[in-house]
Amino acid sequence: MLRWVNRWSMATKQFLLLFLVTFTLFAFLAANNYSRAADLFKRQIVDDAQLLIARTNQFLDTYLDNGQNILLLLSSNIDLLKSSDNKTVEDFLRSVAENNSTTVKTVYIMRSDGRVFSNSQVFYEVLGNPMLTQLYAMAQNNMYSIVSQPYRSPQSGDTVAIASPIFDKQRQRVGVASWS
Repeated sequence: MLRWVNRWSMATKQFLLLFLVTFTLFAFLAANNYSRAADLFKRQIVDDAQLLIARTNQFLDTYLDNGQNILLLLSSNIDLLKSSDNKTVEDFLRSVAENNSTTVKTVYIMRSDGRVFSNSQVFYEVLGNPMLTQLYAMAQNNMYSIVSQPYRSPQSGDTVAIASPIFDKQRQRVGVASWS
């Protein structure tokens, strides 16, 4: 084989040598570039995922803060809860639901005597909500707001409810405020 290469002209030998050196150099650069691009791509995906998680957490925090504010508004009107005028309670709940329509579909107040008020009382009386008794029990056992597991409500569809006990001025539980 060495004889065969020795018979080549000097130009052929130089061409072959330069071709191999250049090919090796370009192959090394391509492999290095591919490795860097793959690392950059992986890093970008991780950064995007972390940003998405952070924004989702921020959205959930805002959602829960809005829910807490709605529950505070509902529980601050203790006189309304003790009222025997159902129309006033329903109108108040309807206005809360309309003012927070981007977050809230249905608002409930459940009194300790078992009476339930809703922003859409007629729908509640017709369709009901089988989770309300569980929400009432969970909220009564806690001092603060609780968040339910996802469930299907006849009024709100697929939803998650947030419920909080309502206390009177003597710190006695008089009911539960909830929205979904």
